[in-house]
Amino acid sequence: MVPSLTSERARFLDPDDLRTAVQAFESAVATLGRGSFDPCTVRYELARFIIERSLDGERDAERLHTGAVEYARLSAWKIA
Repeated sequence: MVPSLTSERARFLDPDDLRTAVQAFESAVATLGRGSFDPCTVRYELARFIIERSLDGERDAERLHTGAVEYARLSAWKIA
């Protein structure tokens, strides 16, 4: 059975949401700097975290940044 699209919450980011997500991503990348981890993987994980939270309704760049950095640090063993 195919789920009804009308029953699902619409998930999209408007231009302001995208600007907020980009700001959070760039500041998270700058915070983490260069380390002994694969930069492509870290950027992917940061972007994934920020996009998922943005799609869930988070609109505060600082909270997105802080959450993404914390997520990356907590999961460093997976991305090292």
